[in-house]
Formats: sequence, C-alpha cells, structure tokens
Amino acid sequence: MSDIPNKVLGDLGDELAKKLGHAIWAFARIEWTTYEFLIYFTRTHDEMRLLPLLNEMSFEQRTAALRKLIDQYASGTPEAKKAKGLIEDAKELAKMRNVLAHNPWTTWINQLARTFSSSISKRTDQKKNLTEAEVKQFAVDADKLGGELLQALQAVAAIVKKNWEQGREAVGPEPH
Repeated sequence: MSDIPNKVLGDLGDELAKKLGHAIWAFARIEWTTYEFLIYFTRTHDEMRLLPLLNEMSFEQRTAALRKLIDQYASGTPEAKKAKGLIEDAKELAKMRNVLAHNPWTTWINQLARTFSSSISKRTDQKKNLTEAEVKQFAVDADKLGGELLQALQAVAAIVKKNWEQGREAVGPEPH
C-alpha cells in the first residue's frame, strides 16, 4: 500500500480545515459586533448580567433586537438605515455560515479527472452544496461585512451617545 493517498488526504484535510476555520472565524467578528452593540445600546454597565440572556438568543433574535434598539435610538437617520441594511446582509450570510458550521465536508475522488473533490452539503437538502471556492468567498464576504457593520454601528452609537448626552433617551418609535 502506498502512503500517497494518506498524504494527499492529510494535506487536503489541512487545507480544508484552514479554509473552513477562516470562514467561521470571519463570521465570528459579525457575531461579536452584535453582542458589543446590544450591550452598548441597552446601557448595561455590567455585561455579565446581560450575556446569559444574549447567549440564549439565536443570531436572528439578536439582530432583531439590535434593529429595534437602532429604531428606538436613531430612527430615520442615514446611519440607522445603513446599519439595518448591513444587519439584513449579515442575516443572509448567517444562513451560509450555518451550512458551513453544521454539516460535514465531504471529499471524494473524481476518477474521470483523477483529482480529489470536496464540498459541504446540507444534510436536509443535498442540493445545497458549497465548494471550496464558495467557502473562500464566504470568508472574504464575512470579513468585509464584519468591518462595514462595525463602522456602521459605531456611527449609530455616536448618534445615540449624542442624544443621551442631550438627555434624549429615544428618537424613534416608542417601544411597545
């Protein structure tokens, strides 16, 4: 028996792990940003009290809460509109992140091309396959979106801080 297949699979596994790890890490920046700004907008000085609640929430629930807080504190501003649009982009990207994080990466030998092939397939929908190139693009998109979302929420936070300093607690629709 030759060690070549094991070496190739080992090298391929290392490369796939790096790509997948980068993709998940890139989205983690977006996750962190939602936590940071939920804590900021709720004016919590003891984040350890809020973290257990936030940890129980899904990403979609946290982004919904973040959108409501943006509406409450900065409604109608261009900064709020931009931040909320980027939050929607993050929710879409989260769907792909879920496929990446919760499904197996499969490798196989393409005997016609005499190459190794690989993809991630959603277990409940085998038609949803992500190739290595799509995983790499996901990481690029998540990196870019993470930076844009952080900047947009910092701009909203500056408006919110100014309003708080002026004694205005909310500028948008009153919470129900």
